[in-house]
Parts: sequence; C-alpha cells; structure tokens
Amino acid sequence: DTASATIQLPELTPGINLSLPWQHPMYRIVLSIGRLPDGGVDRDYAASRPLLIDQPFTTPWRLAAQSYKGETIVLQPDTAMKLGKNETLVVSIGIEMGTLISDAVIERVKYAGSGKILITG
Repeated sequence: DTASATIQLPELTPGINLSLPWQHPMYRIVLSIGRLPDGGVDRDYAASRPLLIDQPFTTPWRLAAQSYKGETIVLQPDTAMKLGKNETLVVSIGIEMGTLISDAVIERVKYAGSGKILITG
C-alpha cells in the first residue's frame, strides 16, 4: 500500500463539540503525515536516519465563534511511495490559534494550540 491517510474532520459547533480554551478569534486545523524508520529514535539513530515528514496541510483560518461544517482530507506524502518493511506511517493532527492583524492578514499565536498523533502503523 502507498503511504496515505484519509481523515474525516467532523462538524464543529462552538459550545457543543468545540471548546477552545484560548481567547483568540481564529483557528485552523493542521495535519501531517510522515514515515518513521523502525529501530527507535535514539540520538545516534536519529542523526543517521531523519524523520521523513512532509510539509503539514492546514485548513483555512476559521472564526472560533462560527460553526465548521467538516470535511474529508486525504494526506499523501509529496512523492507517492510505498512504505518500506522497516518504516511506520505516522499521522498527526493539531489546532493553531490565530489573531487578526488586518483584514487580509492572520498571524499564528505562539504557545496557543494543541496536537496529537492520530495513528501509527
């Protein structure tokens, strides 16, 4: 199989299933996919075999006070490839908060957000 993942982002409704503890007006979802060589990630091994993680995919910025209808996102590495027998696929998701700088510019807020690994395999 090729290295890919399909993620279904659900409908999000503020106050129902979306509760953002940060007081910023905007948010976006960040997704990434990567290959991790088996064998551990000790200091020497990591130096010889870097993690192969592509540039993350980000949704458009959304107003924290408005509902989000959800969507399906397919993540694939920049170059389609099959996983090697000694590699593990890692898929992660996060949320970034943003603040309005102008009508056309949203700036990411440092230290406001969260993330987790969704699946490995």
